[in-house]
Amino acid sequence: MLDLRSGVSRAAHDPERGAGCRPGAVRAGDSCAQPDRVVLGTYLGIVYRSTFPAHTGRVFLDSPAPPWTELDRHILESAAAQERNFARMAAWLARHDATYHLGSTARKVRAEVLRLVRAYDRNPKTYSDFPSPIDGSTIADLAGRAGTDWPRAGQALNELRTATGSTVPPTVKDLFGARRPAPGTPEATNFTMNWAVSCNEDGSRSSFEASWRDYQQLQKTSPVTGRRWGPPARCAGWSLPVQHPTLRHSDGSLILAAHLYENMSVYAWALETRKAVGGTVYTIPDDAHVATTKVPRCAAEVVTYFVSGARPRPCPGLQPPA
Repeated sequence: MLDLRSGVSRAAHDPERGAGCRPGAVRAGDSCAQPDRVVLGTYLGIVYRSTFPAHTGRVFLDSPAPPWTELDRHILESAAAQERNFARMAAWLARHDATYHLGSTARKVRAEVLRLVRAYDRNPKTYSDFPSPIDGSTIADLAGRAGTDWPRAGQALNELRTATGSTVPPTVKDLFGARRPAPGTPEATNFTMNWAVSCNEDGSRSSFEASWRDYQQLQKTSPVTGRRWGPPARCAGWSLPVQHPTLRHSDGSLILAAHLYENMSVYAWALETRKAVGGTVYTIPDDAHVATTKVPRCAAEVVTYFVSGARPRPCPGLQPPA
């Protein structure tokens, strides 16, 4: 979601920033509703800036969405990016073979993890203290983790490589075990709302048959991590007409913070978004989604951009342990 609340609230209570703005009376397009904070829902940020270019100040989109809404393409391109990133993970695991025992070279690690995917698909394991079977999709999920999670993922893969007991290995349980939210707290993710919004704008709405063919092909093109992605048929038969916002190019201040190796917002999408709406691509060499402000050095660059308008200087992002 576009984080307008902080900017609007400050404008409404700061005469120098928001003359004429009244709390509760701000509407889209008002000059006091400037997204001067980090945009959290980057597609909404793109649409808002395209719709009201004269009313947006400096805009920073972290892990920008693509300028199109096709869920089948989204899944296939994300899956391809995740498979590519596994090459980095395999090289890291090989450097730490004394700890994880998955292979002393990236090629050996890849072969071992692929063997585990296929072995667990042939013979899924059930555990007395775990609610669902462990199959190849579990291995693929571990192989698709971001760099900061490689140590735990590597440990879980090693545990599953040698598991013989009746209880689930401890690191696997830690990574996949259900964590109940504290009583009275709001849900972290509303998947019903997510599904409705996605399908209302989905221009593909692939049939199940077409999605199944895509999924089968995905297993061939992304053999290590592809099992974690299901058939991209979320919107098959969706009855409402497709809604496509109109995106316009403008010259306002816009930073597209693109993470070079991530899969949730593929790096190439930032280049497409820049072509569609303008702005500057800010490349961060990590694989973390929406993580720029989680690194103090990077967060300082974001603050400097909002304060002065200066283009952020290079920062490392979130890196795996050495």
